[in-house]
Amino acid sequence: MLNSETGLANDKLFILLSSPKLVLPIQEHKIVKQMLGALLHQNGVLKRAFLIQHNRLKEYQEMVEERSQFNQILENYQKQIKALEVGFVKQ
Repeated sequence: MLNSETGLANDKLFILLSSPKLVLPIQEHKIVKQMLGALLHQNGVLKRAFLIQHNRLKEYQEMVEERSQFNQILENYQKQIKALEVGFVKQ
């Protein structure tokens, strides 16, 4: 009897799922689920791209700061060289 009840329940489920009123919402659900999956994938790609861009910008800012420090050191050395040249010429 259990098998016949299970079979009857499966038949009812099949009829219920086959009804035109439910086919469209099930298809819509599948489409929305696929769209959500695609959006989640795109979100992951964008997050990785943002992180890469952020790291590149940070590295660039560090390079600019380092270059500024090197330029300052260079200017100081050039001033020292000129001071030594002036002192050397006076002697």
